[in-house]
Amino acid sequence: MENPIERKIFGFKLPHKTVWTKRAKADLRIGLLFLSPWLIGFFAFTLYPMVVSFYYSFTEYHSKRAPDWIGMENYVNLITGMIGMFQYFAQAYVVGGGDSLGRPLNSTLFYSVYLYQNAFLFLKMGYASAMAWILFIIILILTLLLLKVSDRFTYYAG
Repeated sequence: MENPIERKIFGFKLPHKTVWTKRAKADLRIGLLFLSPWLIGFFAFTLYPMVVSFYYSFTEYHSKRAPDWIGMENYVNLITGMIGMFQYFAQAYVVGGGDSLGRPLNSTLFYSVYLYQNAFLFLKMGYASAMAWILFIIILILTLLLLKVSDRFTYYAG
């Protein structure tokens, strides 16, 4: 018969409370000490920039003044403006020869070049952050879709 006081989460039995010995605590401290450079780098160079860029994507931010909250306006402008932008890639690359991105008159302007121009030439960091997040989501969806269907066209011997 099952003990009614037994600790369970989602039907799984939880382990009993662990008693930490001095040796286990010392091993934990040493492990965290070795892990700390990676944690500092992760928070400083990955997590913080992602969180800040996500916030900037909902603002109008021009690097020289405080960001103004505009909500979803960057995303709405981006989605309505990029419907035709993904339709041509190879044609513009071949015509431009690869070294004249965006020229002549922005007729061969690629998405990543447009993102770069908005961020660093026009200093529209909020809009560029929104563009980067949309690009990240599109790549993530396509990658997950590819991983999901890859077993259909990949043969593993054995």
